[in-house]
Amino acid sequence: IEYFISSTFRDMQAERDALHNYVLPEIKRYANERGEDIGFIDLRWGINADNKNSDENMAKVLSVCLQDIDRCRPRMIILLGDRYGSIPSVETLHNFIIRSTDGIYSETDLQNKSVTEIEITHGVFRQQDICDNVTICIREPLDYPNLPQAAQDIYGSQTKADKEKLQKLKNALISAYPDNVLFYSVSWDEVNQCICGLDSFVEQ
Repeated sequence: IEYFISSTFRDMQAERDALHNYVLPEIKRYANERGEDIGFIDLRWGINADNKNSDENMAKVLSVCLQDIDRCRPRMIILLGDRYGSIPSVETLHNFIIRSTDGIYSETDLQNKSVTEIEITHGVFRQQDICDNVTICIREPLDYPNLPQAAQDIYGSQTKADKEKLQKLKNALISAYPDNVLFYSVSWDEVNQCICGLDSFVEQ
């Protein structure tokens, strides 16, 4: 049994680490006692895309993401903070759709959507009737005015448009899966220059 982890990358490293270091061992123990096994698919460790230009590389990344989501369906863990994520170029979408979607999507369907939103759309909205085994973790905003600029760049919103699209995505998830949403807050570790205080996230 595998769960696909979907999130933006740079701002969600701590949460992904917490899932692997604390959550996964506990649920593996629980599952093993019942003759099952549990795993997480975490694509932050890279996809082999050697000898590809940037558009072809991103198209391959998207293709692998959707294949792994289908393999895990309906099991998905979604992590959302304050970043909307990177938006593929028109050329990337064209290469991706030709390569991977078998007519499921058109370029118009995916245009101006981030990779993370494309993953979520594919994983929990395309076939919502079978996707009730999804966990949506939404991090409360950090105290951005009091954070160093480097931290604001990593964890904060990108543009006004991105912020609006992210809020729309969160609202759609909350509306579709109200019983599957977990809210949590974190703190800023000034000494180590990273977020901390993930206890409530891990416990939930």
